[in-house]
Amino acid sequence: MTAAAKDLLHVLGYLYLRYGQHRRALALIQLAAAAAPDDPGVMKSLALALIMNNEADDALEVIRKVEAGRLAPAPELRLLESRALLLKGETAAARRCFRRFVDQRKDIGDDDSLGVAARAAAPVGEPR
Repeated sequence: MTAAAKDLLHVLGYLYLRYGQHRRALALIQLAAAAAPDDPGVMKSLALALIMNNEADDALEVIRKVEAGRLAPAPELRLLESRALLLKGETAAARRCFRRFVDQRKDIGDDDSLGVAARAAAPVGEPR
């Protein structure tokens, strides 16, 4: 698969995800992830799509894979992890993870790390 085709699948999947077509989004993003398993952007979108499809365990596995390849903290991964843990009903762990997100954001001075990741992680219908 060409890089352009992978990018197209990723973008279409993300758009489907944003507009509530979670199953379609997951299918497209899974195809993009199969073509580019080392692309952290695609893999983060895959984690989000899995969360939106109530597949928290699979999302946590994807998050762990992305973390394994990173050298620097990624606050958006903590945010996704918190959401997946909450979905599993692990409220205390989700809160601890969210606290790590806030701390990492402060540590790296990222004023906009809530940006796209936070809006994307919010359930459809909640204020963004």
